[in-house]
Amino acid sequence: MANFDRYIHQHFLKHSRFQLYIIFLVIIHLVVLVFSAYRGHHILKDSEEYLLQAENLKGHSSWYAGTWDEERRPELHTRRTPGYGLLLYLSGTTADHPFPVLIIQTVLSFVTFLWLGMLLSRAELPLYPVVIGVLLFPSQFIYTQLIMSEILFQFMLWASFASFWIWRHQGKYWQYFLFHIFIALSIAVKPVMLYFWIIALLISVILAIKKRKLVLIIPACIPFAMVLLISGINQRNTGFFHFSSMQYTNMLSYNAHHILIQTEGEERAEEITDSLLTEAGKFTEYAERAAFLQKKGVAIIFGSPLVYAKFHLKGMANFFLDPGRFDFQAFFYGENRDEPGMYYYFSREGYAGIISYWQQLPGWQSLLLVFILGWNVLLAVSFLLFLIQPNQDPWLKWLLVVFVLYICFLTGPVGAARFKVPVYPFLLFTVPFLLQFIKTKLSR
Repeated sequence: MANFDRYIHQHFLKHSRFQLYIIFLVIIHLVVLVFSAYRGHHILKDSEEYLLQAENLKGHSSWYAGTWDEERRPELHTRRTPGYGLLLYLSGTTADHPFPVLIIQTVLSFVTFLWLGMLLSRAELPLYPVVIGVLLFPSQFIYTQLIMSEILFQFMLWASFASFWIWRHQGKYWQYFLFHIFIALSIAVKPVMLYFWIIALLISVILAIKKRKLVLIIPACIPFAMVLLISGINQRNTGFFHFSSMQYTNMLSYNAHHILIQTEGEERAEEITDSLLTEAGKFTEYAERAAFLQKKGVAIIFGSPLVYAKFHLKGMANFFLDPGRFDFQAFFYGENRDEPGMYYYFSREGYAGIISYWQQLPGWQSLLLVFILGWNVLLAVSFLLFLIQPNQDPWLKWLLVVFVLYICFLTGPVGAARFKVPVYPFLLFTVPFLLQFIKTKLSR
């Protein structure tokens, strides 16, 4: 412990710039927390399911995300993985007392960006791009003050990457073990991480072969074991071995539904989707219902592959560029479920719809969103240039890239600032390298 304290003081705390960086992080997180207590809205539609999940974990040892005394809906047994609901339960968070988890999320956000600053400082890279990036990404702080899983998920992903970074520099086995533990925990927090165990296993197999250490494969079993554990408990509750019902409902209600809007028109798309959902409801076994929804959704998508590919790629572009208008609305004014948002206009009119929607916003909000959009373009360029940087540790570089592209691709059709929050520290990490690249080019 003494060596660790000496290391922290030598490399970070003795530098005035890093001290100012810490002060900045403390101030901005505290300001947002205090403002949230005064005016913020803390609950979205998804929050209600997380809160019910926490209530059911407490009262029934179940992560069912619905009202326990009402008619049971099998998909709510598996829609939310248990990680975030467990945090709400353990922290004593309720709809009337949201601040336990909001304080925890504030601390997690602070630690994540402190950790980011430490890695950049250790690489002798500037911190001011991170400060600018923090100020121009309000969604980061908005989600610290919402009962949503994004900040916990972000911490798990960054802790995993940082553990891998430390292992690459120090080479201790327990550090590599931590990398996989945090991957497993992220799987328990967000269903989108279902397939990442395959990536973790591939990394471990390649490293084991290159280093001739088969023991490196052992930790890769941890994320896979988490998938099996959650899927097994879901089978006990629903009779169907699967990880999350989202993978079935989203296939039809989001992905395929958008294709129908483009090919059949909005009214006809609603009719077809409602008809398929009604037909699916006739199956008594949940496994049959889920298989039916997936089959019909996939058939619609493969029936118009070019339309879907265009939609998916647009969503991935939005992942990088979306300035987070919805997040502003949700935090400052609450979630208005009756008023169509930017995604509604985008899904029907494309980018012309976004411009049309922006014209309806207050002037100050439109101006701020333009600044954020400009920063997001810079971030996207920075990320792309980071791919071709030749002087980086290839393992660290490609792990960072895989984290970002994995989340971007899996959330592609509904890409938005909310889904960028978990990997935002990864994108910020690339900006100092962009500045270093520009400085090198100009000095020649």
